[in-house]
Amino acid sequence: MEDFWNASTKKKDKVRYRQSRSYSPYSEFFSDWKQEKDGITTLSINAFYRFDEVMEPLFQSKVIDGEKRDWLFDVFMHYLIELEFRSGLTKTDWNVHAVMDEMENDRYGREITKLYQELSDREKYYVAHMITKQERTGASVEKYAEVLSVLLENGIVYKNKYREKTLLLYVGKRENTQDKNKIRLAEELFQPLGYDLVTFWEKHFAVLDEKQTMEIDQIELL
Repeated sequence: MEDFWNASTKKKDKVRYRQSRSYSPYSEFFSDWKQEKDGITTLSINAFYRFDEVMEPLFQSKVIDGEKRDWLFDVFMHYLIELEFRSGLTKTDWNVHAVMDEMENDRYGREITKLYQELSDREKYYVAHMITKQERTGASVEKYAEVLSVLLENGIVYKNKYREKTLLLYVGKRENTQDKNKIRLAEELFQPLGYDLVTFWEKHFAVLDEKQTMEIDQIELL
Protein backbone atom coordinates (compact mmCIF):
# COMPACT_ATOMS: atom_id res chain seq x y z
CA MET A 1 0.00 0.00 0.00
CA GLU A 2 1.87 3.02 -1.30
CA ASP A 3 0.05 5.59 0.88
CA PHE A 4 0.99 3.66 4.01
CA TRP A 5 4.63 3.48 2.94
CA ASN A 6 4.72 7.22 2.24
CA ALA A 7 3.18 8.00 5.62
CA SER A 8 5.63 5.64 7.34
CA THR A 9 8.78 7.13 5.86
CA LYS A 10 8.02 10.86 6.19
CA LYS A 11 8.59 12.64 9.54
CA LYS A 12 9.17 9.33 11.33
CA ASP A 13 9.35 11.04 14.73
CA LYS A 14 5.76 12.22 14.22
CA VAL A 15 4.43 8.74 13.35
CA ARG A 16 2.89 6.33 15.82
CA TYR A 17 1.79 2.77 15.09
CA ARG A 18 -0.97 0.80 16.73
CA GLN A 19 -2.49 -2.60 16.20
CA SER A 20 -5.86 -2.40 14.44
CA ARG A 21 -8.69 -2.99 16.90
CA SER A 22 -10.80 -4.63 14.17
CA TYR A 23 -9.21 -6.46 11.25
CA SER A 24 -9.36 -9.38 8.86
CA PRO A 25 -6.72 -12.16 9.09
CA TYR A 26 -6.35 -11.80 5.31
CA SER A 27 -5.49 -8.10 5.20
CA GLU A 28 -2.94 -5.68 6.70
CA PHE A 29 -5.22 -2.64 6.56
CA PHE A 30 -8.78 -1.57 7.08
CA SER A 31 -10.61 1.53 5.90
CA ASP A 32 -9.77 3.94 8.75
CA TRP A 33 -6.04 3.20 8.90
CA LYS A 34 -4.70 6.77 9.19
CA GLN A 35 -5.54 9.43 11.78
CA GLU A 36 -3.91 12.78 12.41
CA LYS A 37 -4.16 14.81 15.62
CA ASP A 38 -1.95 17.48 17.22
CA GLY A 39 0.77 16.98 14.60
CA ILE A 40 0.98 13.22 15.24
CA THR A 41 0.06 10.69 12.54
CA THR A 42 -1.27 7.41 13.91
CA LEU A 43 -1.18 4.46 11.54
CA SER A 44 -3.27 1.39 12.32
CA ILE A 45 -2.09 -1.91 10.89
CA ASN A 46 -2.82 -5.60 11.34
CA ALA A 47 0.73 -6.55 12.27
CA PHE A 48 -0.19 -10.23 12.59
CA TYR A 49 -0.58 -10.34 8.80
CA ARG A 50 3.14 -9.78 8.19
CA PHE A 51 4.89 -9.94 11.56
CA ASP A 52 3.00 -12.68 13.36
CA GLU A 53 6.10 -14.31 14.91
CA VAL A 54 7.14 -11.01 16.49
CA MET A 55 3.76 -9.72 17.61
CA GLU A 56 1.99 -12.82 18.86
CA PRO A 57 4.21 -13.25 21.97
CA LEU A 58 3.77 -9.55 22.76
CA PHE A 59 -0.02 -9.71 22.68
CA GLN A 60 -0.26 -13.07 24.44
CA SER A 61 1.86 -11.95 27.39
CA LYS A 62 -0.07 -11.60 30.64
CA VAL A 63 2.75 -9.64 32.25
CA ILE A 64 2.64 -6.66 29.88
CA ASP A 65 -0.31 -4.34 30.45
CA GLY A 66 -2.21 -2.53 27.68
CA GLU A 67 -0.38 0.81 27.87
CA LYS A 68 3.06 -0.78 27.86
CA ARG A 69 2.00 -3.15 25.06
CA ASP A 70 0.93 -0.22 22.89
CA TRP A 71 4.28 1.49 23.53
CA LEU A 72 6.26 -1.67 22.68
CA PHE A 73 4.15 -2.22 19.56
CA ASP A 74 5.02 1.27 18.33
CA VAL A 75 8.73 0.69 19.03
CA PHE A 76 8.70 -2.69 17.28
CA MET A 77 6.91 -1.31 14.23
CA HIS A 78 9.34 1.59 13.84
CA TYR A 79 12.19 -0.90 13.92
CA LEU A 80 10.54 -3.37 11.52
CA ILE A 81 9.62 -0.67 9.00
CA GLU A 82 13.18 0.67 9.10
CA LEU A 83 14.58 -2.86 8.76
CA GLU A 84 12.52 -3.51 5.63
CA PHE A 85 13.53 -0.14 4.24
CA ARG A 86 17.24 -0.81 4.78
CA SER A 87 17.00 -4.32 3.39
CA GLY A 88 16.11 -2.76 0.05
CA LEU A 89 12.37 -3.25 0.05
CA THR A 90 11.04 -0.47 -2.17
CA LYS A 91 7.49 0.84 -2.21
CA THR A 92 6.92 -1.24 -5.32
CA ASP A 93 8.25 -4.38 -3.60
CA TRP A 94 6.05 -3.65 -0.60
CA ASN A 95 2.98 -3.47 -2.81
CA VAL A 96 3.95 -6.53 -4.85
CA HIS A 97 4.47 -8.69 -1.76
CA ALA A 98 1.15 -7.48 -0.33
CA VAL A 99 -0.60 -8.60 -3.54
CA MET A 100 1.26 -11.94 -3.43
CA ASP A 101 -0.08 -12.52 0.09
CA GLU A 102 -3.59 -11.62 -1.03
CA MET A 103 -3.35 -13.95 -4.01
CA GLU A 104 -2.30 -16.81 -1.74
CA ASN A 105 -5.15 -16.16 0.70
CA ASP A 106 -8.24 -16.13 -1.53
CA ARG A 107 -8.61 -12.33 -1.68
CA TYR A 108 -9.02 -12.69 -5.45
CA GLY A 109 -11.19 -15.79 -5.16
CA ARG A 110 -10.44 -19.47 -4.60
CA GLU A 111 -10.09 -20.30 -8.28
CA ILE A 112 -7.48 -17.56 -8.74
CA THR A 113 -5.59 -18.73 -5.65
CA LYS A 114 -5.51 -22.30 -6.96
CA LEU A 115 -4.21 -21.20 -10.37
CA TYR A 116 -1.72 -18.79 -8.80
CA GLN A 117 -0.25 -21.47 -6.53
CA GLU A 118 0.68 -23.55 -9.57
CA LEU A 119 3.11 -20.87 -10.78
CA SER A 120 6.84 -20.78 -10.06
CA ASP A 121 8.12 -18.19 -7.55
CA ARG A 122 9.39 -16.03 -10.41
CA GLU A 123 6.02 -16.18 -12.16
CA LYS A 124 4.15 -15.40 -8.93
CA TYR A 125 6.21 -12.25 -8.39
CA TYR A 126 5.77 -11.21 -12.01
CA VAL A 127 1.97 -11.62 -11.94
CA ALA A 128 1.70 -9.68 -8.67
CA HIS A 129 3.92 -6.94 -10.11
CA MET A 130 1.69 -6.65 -13.17
CA ILE A 131 -1.40 -6.45 -10.96
CA THR A 132 0.07 -3.50 -9.03
CA LYS A 133 0.94 -1.88 -12.35
CA GLN A 134 -2.59 -2.44 -13.61
CA GLU A 135 -4.05 -0.95 -10.43
CA ARG A 136 -2.04 2.23 -11.04
CA THR A 137 -2.61 2.67 -14.76
CA GLY A 138 -5.67 0.57 -15.59
CA ALA A 139 -6.22 -2.53 -17.71
CA SER A 140 -4.90 -2.59 -21.27
CA VAL A 141 -4.49 -4.98 -24.17
CA GLU A 142 -0.73 -4.41 -24.01
CA LYS A 143 -0.48 -5.61 -20.39
CA TYR A 144 -2.68 -8.61 -21.14
CA ALA A 145 -0.59 -9.58 -24.16
CA GLU A 146 2.65 -9.16 -22.20
CA VAL A 147 1.44 -11.41 -19.37
CA LEU A 148 0.38 -14.13 -21.80
CA SER A 149 3.72 -13.97 -23.63
CA VAL A 150 5.78 -14.11 -20.43
CA LEU A 151 3.82 -16.91 -18.73
CA LEU A 152 3.83 -19.04 -21.88
CA GLU A 153 7.49 -18.17 -22.65
CA ASN A 154 7.17 -18.52 -26.43
CA GLY A 155 3.58 -17.38 -26.73
CA ILE A 156 2.74 -14.80 -29.40
CA VAL A 157 -0.31 -12.55 -29.26
CA TYR A 158 -1.86 -11.00 -32.36
CA LYS A 159 -4.70 -8.54 -32.84
CA ASN A 160 -7.43 -9.74 -35.16
CA LYS A 161 -7.65 -7.27 -38.05
CA TYR A 162 -11.27 -8.14 -38.78
CA ARG A 163 -12.58 -8.43 -35.21
CA GLU A 164 -11.36 -5.47 -33.19
CA LYS A 165 -11.85 -6.98 -29.74
CA THR A 166 -10.58 -10.48 -30.48
CA LEU A 167 -6.98 -11.45 -29.70
CA LEU A 168 -5.25 -14.47 -31.21
CA LEU A 169 -2.76 -16.42 -29.09
CA TYR A 170 -0.28 -18.84 -30.64
CA VAL A 171 1.28 -21.11 -28.01
CA GLY A 172 3.51 -23.25 -30.24
CA LYS A 173 3.25 -26.52 -28.32
CA ARG A 174 0.81 -29.32 -27.56
CA GLU A 175 -2.26 -28.39 -25.56
CA ASN A 176 -1.58 -29.09 -21.89
CA THR A 177 -3.21 -28.41 -18.53
CA GLN A 178 -0.39 -26.30 -17.09
CA ASP A 179 -0.43 -23.76 -19.90
CA LYS A 180 -4.24 -23.80 -20.09
CA ASN A 181 -4.31 -22.81 -16.41
CA LYS A 182 -1.84 -19.98 -17.03
CA ILE A 183 -4.04 -18.67 -19.82
CA ARG A 184 -7.08 -18.92 -17.57
CA LEU A 185 -5.30 -16.95 -14.84
CA ALA A 186 -4.28 -14.23 -17.28
CA GLU A 187 -7.85 -14.04 -18.63
CA GLU A 188 -9.32 -13.63 -15.15
CA LEU A 189 -6.83 -11.00 -13.98
CA PHE A 190 -5.84 -9.01 -17.05
CA GLN A 191 -8.26 -9.46 -19.95
CA PRO A 192 -9.93 -6.09 -20.70
CA LEU A 193 -13.72 -6.01 -20.64
CA GLY A 194 -15.34 -6.92 -23.94
CA TYR A 195 -12.30 -8.74 -25.34
CA ASP A 196 -12.13 -12.39 -26.41
CA LEU A 197 -9.13 -14.67 -26.77
CA VAL A 198 -8.77 -17.44 -29.37
CA THR A 199 -5.94 -19.87 -28.64
CA PHE A 200 -3.93 -21.85 -31.20
CA TRP A 201 -1.66 -24.59 -29.88
CA GLU A 202 0.60 -26.55 -32.24
CA LYS A 203 -0.69 -25.23 -35.54
CA HIS A 204 -0.39 -21.55 -36.40
CA PHE A 205 -3.03 -19.65 -38.34
CA ALA A 206 -2.32 -18.26 -41.80
CA VAL A 207 -0.63 -14.86 -41.96
CA LEU A 208 -0.32 -13.33 -45.40
CA ASP A 209 3.25 -12.84 -46.63
CA GLU A 210 4.62 -15.10 -43.87
CA LYS A 211 5.60 -18.35 -45.65
CA GLN A 212 6.13 -20.36 -42.47
CA THR A 213 2.46 -19.82 -41.58
CA MET A 214 1.08 -20.71 -44.99
CA GLU A 215 1.98 -24.41 -45.16
CA ILE A 216 -0.96 -26.70 -45.99
CA ASP A 217 -1.95 -29.03 -43.11
CA GLN A 218 0.18 -26.94 -40.76
CA ILE A 219 -2.25 -24.11 -40.18
CA GLU A 220 -5.57 -23.55 -38.46
CA LEU A 221 -8.40 -21.76 -40.23
CA LEU A 222 -9.92 -18.71 -38.58
